[in-house]
Amino acid sequence: MIPVVAGGVEFGRLTIGRRLDDDLAARIRRMTHTEVAIVGRSRPLARCCGTADRPREDELFERVRRSPRLEATSGSPVELKLAGERFLTLWTPIEDPSHRTIGAYILQASLDDALGIVASVRQSLLVLWLVALLAAIIVSFRASRQLTTPIDRLSQAARRVATGDYTARVEEDGAEELLNLARGFNQMSAGLEASHRQLGEYNQRLMERTHELEESHRHLVRSTEMLEQTNRDLRDTHAQLIQAGKMVAFGELGAGVAHELAQPLTSLKGFAQLALVRMTADDPNRAHLARIVQSCDHMTRIVSSLKNFARMSQFDQAPINVNAVIEETTVFLAAQFRKHHVRVESELDPNLPMVVGDANQLQQVFTNLMSNARDAMDGREDAAITLSTLIRFGGRYVVARVRDNGPGVPIELRSKIFRSFFTTKDAGKGTGLGLSISRGIVQDHGGRLGVSSPHRGGAVFHIILPVPGVTAERKTRFPGPGGLRSVPTPMATSYGNRFLIRLQETGSVATCSSSN
Repeated sequence: MIPVVAGGVEFGRLTIGRRLDDDLAARIRRMTHTEVAIVGRSRPLARCCGTADRPREDELFERVRRSPRLEATSGSPVELKLAGERFLTLWTPIEDPSHRTIGAYILQASLDDALGIVASVRQSLLVLWLVALLAAIIVSFRASRQLTTPIDRLSQAARRVATGDYTARVEEDGAEELLNLARGFNQMSAGLEASHRQLGEYNQRLMERTHELEESHRHLVRSTEMLEQTNRDLRDTHAQLIQAGKMVAFGELGAGVAHELAQPLTSLKGFAQLALVRMTADDPNRAHLARIVQSCDHMTRIVSSLKNFARMSQFDQAPINVNAVIEETTVFLAAQFRKHHVRVESELDPNLPMVVGDANQLQQVFTNLMSNARDAMDGREDAAITLSTLIRFGGRYVVARVRDNGPGVPIELRSKIFRSFFTTKDAGKGTGLGLSISRGIVQDHGGRLGVSSPHRGGAVFHIILPVPGVTAERKTRFPGPGGLRSVPTPMATSYGNRFLIRLQETGSVATCSSSN
């Protein structure tokens, strides 16, 4: 809008514009290739569609009429569905000279038509791709046939060579690369054939030489075995001589100890008995003196056992209740257990059969095992010893067990702890004879003394004693120094005329034999 002035006086305004009609809409359609409509606030101003598109444009004009503000939806295309067809619609506002929105240009493009074109193009590309793929396959197949046929022949010849047929050859034809490959393969086959022939000659000579060496080796093995057996016999003999020397020294020591202790023990027992005679019946010290007399008798029997160990003297045989022996030993050591805070638990079978032997010597065995258990748990707050008896192997044996919760016995020491003079205690605290004497006593009773260490810790010493009157023999698993072993066990035991069945060790396997 331009003002018109004459003589300094404005007498009007010139407005230049363009009619918003169907002709303008048609020109915009040709420029943008879209459907164009021009609408006002309340009615359509121009359109460029045919009669068939009038229902769709009427629906569009109706939506514009109901829209409260045209500018709210201008500036970016939106998708509208008109008369069952999807369109991308762009609204551009029309403003008057005072910048009020009086209508809008509406540009529409059919989204369904565009997607149909894309689908058509996609289908054309797919057909083109399939044609190209088929052509590539045909070309590749013909080329591969030309390459793979010579290679297949070469592969078959290579398999023949791999199976030992070095006469295999291939035809030398085809492309230059394949021709060179075939020539190289034929040369390789010829070389392998010559090498194989020469290798066969070498193998024949080697087999003859190997036969001579094997014969010499057999002679050498026989000589070595004889030498090893001789060395083992020498080592065994040497060990027996050393053990015999120890036993002689121990016998002399035992005799000297027995001689030196006999007189003091006799005097001590005599004075205790004399004091008992002079005491009144209600004197509270009579029980202590009686215990002194009993201890003197026990010490006398121990000294006698030392002499018996050295000279293998006979022992007194009588029916023995193993439970009673264990209970007496527990009472005898009760003071020591209280001093070291050791808890003693008993699991004794009340239906235990009687065995035959020397009760004093068996009490010495249990005393030694309980004392060792006490020493092994020294310093533990939860120290405990479990004593148990049970019947095993179909009633043929009585098994007594002494279990502690100490550190246990390592595997490498289980075959050594029963040797004479072997000890793990500090100097001055053990002579290494306790377990050796105990094993000798148990073997004199026809039984077996062994040790094992459960997974939960501690050590378990097993004393297995035969029950008299059984008359069969079969293999039984005895716990030995290195663990459980399968050994033939004595089933016939007679105690008339001092006849005993002993368990003797031969190497690492325990066997049974009878002796008078």
